[in-house]
Amino acid sequence: MQKDKAQLKLQAQEFISKNPSALDKIPPKDIQQLIEDLQVHQIELEMQNDELRRLQQDLENERDKYSDLYDFSPVSYFTINAKGIILEANLTAAAMLGVERGLLIGRPFSDFIVGDDQDIFWVHRKKLFETKTRQTSELRLSPKKDSGFYALMESIVVQEDHKNGNLMRTAVTDIHARHQAEDALQKSEKKYRLLVENAGDAIFIVQDGQIKFANRKANQMGNDLGVALDRISFVQYIHPDDRDMFLDRHAQRVKGEKLPENFPFRLVGQDGQEIWVELKVVLITWQDKPANLSFLRDITLQRKLGMQLQLSQKMEAVGTLAGGVAHDFNNLLMGIQGRTSLMLLEADPVHRQFEHLKEIETYIQRATKLTKQLLGFARGGKYDVKPTDLNDLIEKSAQMFGRTKKEITIHKKYHDQIWSVEIDRSQIDQVLLNIFVNAWQAMAAGGHLYIQTNNEILGEDITEAHGVRPGKYVAISIADTGIGMDEKTLKRVFDPFFSTKEKERGSGLGLASAYGIIQNHDGMILAESETGQGTTFRIYLPVTEKPVIDDLQANQNILVGTETILLIDDEEMILDVGVQVLKKLGYEVLTASNGIEGIEVYQQNRQEVAMVILDLIMPEMGGGETYDRLKEIDPQVKVLLSSGYSIDGQATEILNRGCDGFIQKPFSMEDLSVKLRQIITKYG
Repeated sequence: MQKDKAQLKLQAQEFISKNPSALDKIPPKDIQQLIEDLQVHQIELEMQNDELRRLQQDLENERDKYSDLYDFSPVSYFTINAKGIILEANLTAAAMLGVERGLLIGRPFSDFIVGDDQDIFWVHRKKLFETKTRQTSELRLSPKKDSGFYALMESIVVQEDHKNGNLMRTAVTDIHARHQAEDALQKSEKKYRLLVENAGDAIFIVQDGQIKFANRKANQMGNDLGVALDRISFVQYIHPDDRDMFLDRHAQRVKGEKLPENFPFRLVGQDGQEIWVELKVVLITWQDKPANLSFLRDITLQRKLGMQLQLSQKMEAVGTLAGGVAHDFNNLLMGIQGRTSLMLLEADPVHRQFEHLKEIETYIQRATKLTKQLLGFARGGKYDVKPTDLNDLIEKSAQMFGRTKKEITIHKKYHDQIWSVEIDRSQIDQVLLNIFVNAWQAMAAGGHLYIQTNNEILGEDITEAHGVRPGKYVAISIADTGIGMDEKTLKRVFDPFFSTKEKERGSGLGLASAYGIIQNHDGMILAESETGQGTTFRIYLPVTEKPVIDDLQANQNILVGTETILLIDDEEMILDVGVQVLKKLGYEVLTASNGIEGIEVYQQNRQEVAMVILDLIMPEMGGGETYDRLKEIDPQVKVLLSSGYSIDGQATEILNRGCDGFIQKPFSMEDLSVKLRQIITKYG
């Protein structure tokens, strides 16, 4: 109805416009109605126009909103045609490339790609148009092309119009910071792996009892742990004797009990040998599950060095005790020797007691050898030190031993330019004999003995554990083909009074004495052995630049004199027998029981005293201080130092200060008589 009415109004308006005079024929009432209808229609038209304008404004607002979102998006947007030309770009894209937007439009997108990455873009574009599926690529963008930043390019195909055909709608995101972080992470991981793979400690991860990761050092220590990943339990690499202890500790740690961070145990190495290790475990998460990060350090060498240090400390303590015992024992032997010498001087060789006295002297000599063995591993046990050719000394000792042990075949290999060493020849000869006898006892059915000498230069890595200096050494190797020793016996081979032989075959002092003698020569002695594989002793003695001195036979005649001797000793029996021995040798004797008294006696009788026999170890004032005080009184005083200890240590210091000689207790009357005449007649 309304439609008809509106149509009629339109027809009426058209008719009136064409026939203005027609209004005269229309009744006034109808004209008024017509005017009102026209006014209503005009209002409706204006309302419709307002609505249209509002819709247009809303559309423009939405377009502006879209434009703002497009231009100021954090993502750069490009519209690119099939030829790679930029048709459209937002402000973010222009800012990212540092170019005004107007200058972007119409340019090839490839102009803004770093040269090395051009191919990435063209492959990206080709795949996009061929597959019509979303494509993603990473490349470097830069207006200058010579440097750039990493960007992520994501593209889809859109149908824009018939003129341009298919277009690329591409979103580009700056991922340079992320790429730098990833690069830094890769470098960090590479550095971490380099450190882990080249670490001095074995590093591995154990999860559910299985090895999940192992570095190179772990593979070297444990039969290639890396090959055994996920297949072999770590416990299988642990020495059978240590497995229970290891598992108990692991169980305690799992329960949260507090345990020491590190603990030692043994692994079985690739060649079946035992490897002492120290383990530190850190609880971690590995692939979302609890695991143990383990740091394993090979301490085999440290334990060996520690054992050497313990042995050295033990021998030093025992040596201190042995030195004191030997000193006191030598004083007793001196008393016995002196009395025996006096009786032998007065006894008729055909008297029935004469042979008994000679036997007593023999026993004294045997006892003296025992005290020498005690002093051998006592601190400061060298007596008569001379530069020596070890080849000659070893050859003489080996020949003497070989003559008595025909069942042993001796093989000798000497270095033809052997360096000189400064040694007490009798003591080193004793060391050789002790080792030879030990080898003979290990080869009851006969065997072979291999002796070799060499010149060697030892570094701190070898000498430090033995408390000797690095440098030049003469090395002696003595190897036998005997029954060998097990590990337990080898550890105690140098212990004093330790022996695996029957009681009548040795006192257990032989190798202990050898150890002490070599140590007192600033050298070292090592033992290597396995059950059934024989034993090898290696001796290292420091080299001297002094020329070799030939051995001379000692004068066995008793020499007499008439001078006055001052005898200073705190032992009453030494004074007693000493006075009688000296008088038998023709001397006048003055005595003093300590250093203070000795100085007083010398001050009162210095014109008469030809020389002083001075004991080294005395209470209140020792031999060293007494000697210095005597030298203050008379710089020309002649002094023979005497001690139950050896010439080394304190005695050497006094000799270096000018003391005229040293004699070891117990000494024979012959030896004393020679020493006295040498010193008294030294200056004419």
